[in-house]
Amino acid sequence: MQHASMRVLIVDDETVIRRSVSELLAAEGYDVYESRDGVDVVPLAAEKSPDLVVLDVRMPVVDGFQALRELRTDHRTEHIPVLMLSSVNDYELGTEYDEARIGQHTGVRAPEAFVEKPFITADLLRRVACVVEN
Repeated sequence: MQHASMRVLIVDDETVIRRSVSELLAAEGYDVYESRDGVDVVPLAAEKSPDLVVLDVRMPVVDGFQALRELRTDHRTEHIPVLMLSSVNDYELGTEYDEARIGQHTGVRAPEAFVEKPFITADLLRRVACVVEN
């Protein structure tokens, strides 16, 4: 399925992950933008107006939780859906990264989707499509 004109901002400090997600989504027809840090997520999202932000949880300087909080509290970006990625097996560990607790942990609306790394390509594509089409 081609997703022409749908824009996705991918924020991940791991170059291999960021590029693989970018290439995967670009092959599906998404317009993709990349950032390697949560520091510039709000200005970049405000400038590019993506239909989705794919946001890594664990990043240096500004982690995914802080970036989510900043996206949700800025009037220019509060409406943008967020899919969070994490390399932690959060469901088994029951940590603060557990999808059900992210909203409580950050004090803002929880992300629209959550995908564990390493991700299954079909699952990531399905979740991205589900979020941008709703």
